[in-house]
Amino acid sequence: MTNSDIVVQVDAPKQTESGGSDENPDLQVVGVATELRLLSVDDANETFVVALLIHAHYEDPESFDGDHASPDVFKRNSEYDGFIPEFTMVNCVDTQFDSFQVTVRTNQRTGEIWSSHYNTCTISESLELEKFPFDRQLFRVVFKSPNSALKQWEIDVGILDFLPDFKNGKRVENTSQYLVSCELKSWTMADFKVGQFKEDVDPASLTGGEMEITIMAERSPLYFFINFVLVMYLIVATNFANVSVSPSDSADRLATTITLLLTLVAFKFVLADAIPKVGYLTYMDKYVLTSYFFLMISIVENVAVTPRFLCYLDKNGFCNELETAEFEGDATDTDFYFQIIFLVAWTFENIIVAIFSFKPQILQESWKKVQEGQIGETESSVKRTSVVEDLDLKKEQLLQ
Repeated sequence: MTNSDIVVQVDAPKQTESGGSDENPDLQVVGVATELRLLSVDDANETFVVALLIHAHYEDPESFDGDHASPDVFKRNSEYDGFIPEFTMVNCVDTQFDSFQVTVRTNQRTGEIWSSHYNTCTISESLELEKFPFDRQLFRVVFKSPNSALKQWEIDVGILDFLPDFKNGKRVENTSQYLVSCELKSWTMADFKVGQFKEDVDPASLTGGEMEITIMAERSPLYFFINFVLVMYLIVATNFANVSVSPSDSADRLATTITLLLTLVAFKFVLADAIPKVGYLTYMDKYVLTSYFFLMISIVENVAVTPRFLCYLDKNGFCNELETAEFEGDATDTDFYFQIIFLVAWTFENIIVAIFSFKPQILQESWKKVQEGQIGETESSVKRTSVVEDLDLKKEQLLQ
């Protein structure tokens, strides 16, 4: 994982012990809420993109004017920059933050100030892809705050104006409020977990408190089954058409099979953009290699099951045309049985793949094993990985 820190906003007011700030001791941070969406996953480069919308709520007596008719006012000038908390995305390698995506809303009737900013981050994460495309992944987003705002994240997300296209969100209520969702049709969010680590937190320190949101997502293999597996099945199964060509016409039969093999090789280049580039074989890699293996067997059969070759084996030497013709019937029968066995075996393998595609939980590992394989058990990761270990037993059993 790349640990390049990217600061996504300007300084927030330093809070005093009473909850106010150095600039305005009466300023109270009511709370902060986070909206997080998983937008895309790049398996080839082991990165994923998240959209982050952070809301902050303050009570500022200096903004109160006692006029109950005063409307809400939207401010985006430097005077209100201090109301936008500063956050560091620890594992973010690229950010698309723009200043115009910051909104500050003041209510002079109540002295309340609402601020929010939207940011899109690309995060590098080591993914365990051996079971691809039947895998489960942990997508971790790690935050740091240079002030004590993390201790007061108790805002009710139900009263916030979230993005209108927010779908399938999950909500958790503890000492903080969050809405997290997966916006990808090829992934399903099983759950998410929030961990706050406040050991040795100094409000004046730039390291501050650390928080991690872990999205627990399962890949939907149906996309790969329909767009890749089914296509490759049809390409290899087309080789059965050789049954209509006489075994003596080995050149034509070889031309058909080799053409199908080259078609698979070309399709592999298309598939390369959709599968991860890792130093080990994934389940998808093994399936592709199996398809090559089936066609290679067919090439050997096209050479071996010919009247001339059968005659050579029977006579222990070369045969003339008259002798070769005697084995025409044997070659045809042998080829017919081979093609039947070939098609049945290839179809059976793809039926197994189809079952796994519709019931991926058969192959999926438990979340504990996913954690151990993806993050490991090193001393530096114990604190962060505890976010998965804290899942209650009942939920763990339901997700397995």
